[in-house]
Order: sequence, then C-alpha cells, then structure tokens
Amino acid sequence: MCLPSVGIFSSLEQTAPTATTGNSSVTASAADFFNELTPYITEDTAFMEQASYDFFGKHNDVFPAITAELSKKVQGLVDSNVTTRHLNKNVANYYNTFVQVNGEVISVEEDSSLGATFSIVHVMDENGNDIIALYPATTGDLLDGDYATVIGAPITNFSFENVGGGYTNATLIGASLVIAD
Repeated sequence: MCLPSVGIFSSLEQTAPTATTGNSSVTASAADFFNELTPYITEDTAFMEQASYDFFGKHNDVFPAITAELSKKVQGLVDSNVTTRHLNKNVANYYNTFVQVNGEVISVEEDSSLGATFSIVHVMDENGNDIIALYPATTGDLLDGDYATVIGAPITNFSFENVGGGYTNATLIGASLVIAD
C-alpha cells in the first residue's frame, strides 16, 4: 500500500491527544482527529463531509472504545446489514452508521509522534474489498497477516496506488474498535 508516511502530521499536535493519553485537559474531539487526518491518509483526494463529522462528534466517547463498557456499547450500535459492498456503492448513505468489517490485515502502522499513539490498519475482507481504518489508539499485538474485526464509521471512499502499478479503491473508516480475531 502506498499511503503517505504517518510521520508527517506535526501540524496536528492539538488534535492528536485522545482518551488513550489520560490527559483531562484535552479538548480535541474524535471528529477533529479524523477530519484533520483524512486528507493526509487519502493524499488530498478526499475529505470528511459534515454529516460524518457530526456523527463522530455525537459519538466522541467511543473513539476509541477502550473500556469493556464502551466496547459493548459500540458493538450494540453496529448495523449488521451494511457490508463493504454497500459502502463501495455509496458511502454517503452510511455516514451516520457504525459498521463492522472482518478480514485479513494487509498492513498495520502505528505512530506516536503526536503525543498519543494512533494506528492505520489496512484490512481486506473475504470479497477482496479494502478498508483503511484510522484508529486513535494502539492495536496491541495485531500484525500483518492476522485477521481482525474493525468497528467504526465510514468517512470516505478513495483510491491509492498499489504495488502493481494500478489503483486500489478503499473505504476510510474512523475506527472505534480494532479487535484481533
């Protein structure tokens, strides 16, 4: 995958601290975090729509869902009828929806340069659909080649150049949970 380096986000220092830092003075929201990073992840080819931004703001407490209680809460909010096929057809229909994607981890990157760890996880589902999950926490022991479940809300569809010289279509998801299967 040819995503930009995750180390280029120094201008986002105000948005990086999340619930994983334990800093009570943090005022940045999940919506701001995902909004600021979307152009970098998509190489300036996509941005977050207002409906998506508002949804993240409404559910700020579950990004990331770091406690058992929050994990259970977000799992209960998933619309199990929505598949990657739906997201590929028209992601805008699902900006206000928690979705779940299961698949093989193609790559996982973590970065702590902003003062808090965040992760970028590329997952391919059983139908060959690609999801890029932006997760405001560490993924623990999750590694390339593992299988994972990602729960979150879609931000946008975009394409990136692949190693074969073509382009891969993907859906960017703001992840609330990334669970190794």
